[in-house]
Amino acid sequence: MLGVLAIDVRLKPLRSICRQLYNADTEELYLVDRHGMIIYSGNEAMIGTHWKESSLLNRISNEGVHGVIENDTALHVYGKLDANLSGWTLVKKIPNRALYLRATRLTRINVVIARSAVASLQRDDGHHQQPHFAGI
Repeated sequence: MLGVLAIDVRLKPLRSICRQLYNADTEELYLVDRHGMIIYSGNEAMIGTHWKESSLLNRISNEGVHGVIENDTALHVYGKLDANLSGWTLVKKIPNRALYLRATRLTRINVVIARSAVASLQRDDGHHQQPHFAGI
């Protein structure tokens, strides 16, 4: 090692950029260095601490420059910043419950629409006929 380079990072511009990259209500965003130290997090108390997901960080370090890793609880979308300069990795964690929330809402809407359609068929002309599907 020839020397050590220390960089003073101002959080305000970094925070402004990072806030545009995720939904703080349902997702988590981390900027971590190659040793697992948290450079940025939506939870400011975590900045400067060691990232608890070291196995995920190890897996990311063996993967490509950017990608997606899924486990039992979440989808992790990551991108490595220029490794020669900083060795930082940006990781967005999207919990499964947030991923499937839209699908669940759409399913509920479809059920309401289907019930309304069936009810209107049954009310049509005061007759209670079963719908006829040609070719089935």
